[in-house]
Amino acid sequence: MSLLFKVCRPSFAAATRRPRLAASLSFGPINGSGASYEDDLILQGADAPTVDDTEPPTARTNFYPRGTINTSRFEAETATTSLYRLHVQATLNNTITTLERPNGTPAAIFTAGKCGFKRGNRAGFEAGYQTAVATFKRIEAIKEELIKGDEGPMALELIFSGFGQGREATYRALMTSEGDVVRPLVVQITDKTPIKIGGTRAKKMRRT
Repeated sequence: MSLLFKVCRPSFAAATRRPRLAASLSFGPINGSGASYEDDLILQGADAPTVDDTEPPTARTNFYPRGTINTSRFEAETATTSLYRLHVQATLNNTITTLERPNGTPAAIFTAGKCGFKRGNRAGFEAGYQTAVATFKRIEAIKEELIKGDEGPMALELIFSGFGQGREATYRALMTSEGDVVRPLVVQITDKTPIKIGGTRAKKMRRT
């Protein structure tokens, strides 16, 4: 009796197997245009996909649009300009800005102490703001010198380092009227703040 029950009982896999999809499967509208995926392929000159129920599905081969990727603004602007770099080192005790020429030599260096702030005041927001304003005035003077010397336009790369208050102060100064001349020159902003991963090695445990 038990043998007959085992033979007549349907298998669990057959009872729970999903029905196969029909060959006329539609992918629905894409990009909100109301056209299906097959219509999009036909418009691009490709054949409509066919659904094969014997092979696993494959990924779309033309997911990305045709054409080449345009170069970034940084590469386009710096191809025919003099690229200067403004390094902003915002520590917890001071704000140091260094304007670097295209050949790598420093053109100007400003600190909070050089702008008249002493001791603990050098780490404040106002100290970083005034340091940025002094740096912007120097950049404006260099820009005028390049224009008079027919050396071409000027481009600027802004590089931040550190988490001091001078970091936010420099950005705020750039967004105000003091940075109206410098702001159009910025073609790229880079953050070179080192991030500690893992930390230092723990001290050896004391033996008892």
